[in-house]
Amino acid sequence: MRWIMLAILGSYGLFAAVLLAYDSVPFFLTGPQLLFLLLATASVASYNLVFQFRYEAVRNLRWVDHLQIVLDLMFVTVVIHFSGGAVSWF
Repeated sequence: MRWIMLAILGSYGLFAAVLLAYDSVPFFLTGPQLLFLLLATASVASYNLVFQFRYEAVRNLRWVDHLQIVLDLMFVTVVIHFSGGAVSWF
């Protein structure tokens, strides 16, 4: 289910980027912000790959489930920050 949700979120992001590319509204993210967003997205994919394919190696870590939740919340915070803040919570 996690991969399905990430795929939906990624598809939405790509669709929005394509629409913004052909819209008259200027792109609102600066280069460093876009880089940070892309790095955050890559890190989400990376730790989810670790949790899916190498879970046996990390499952004995004491707070591994809590770490995954914190990482997810950090990513959601980044997405909300770069997509308009409080409006995104709607």
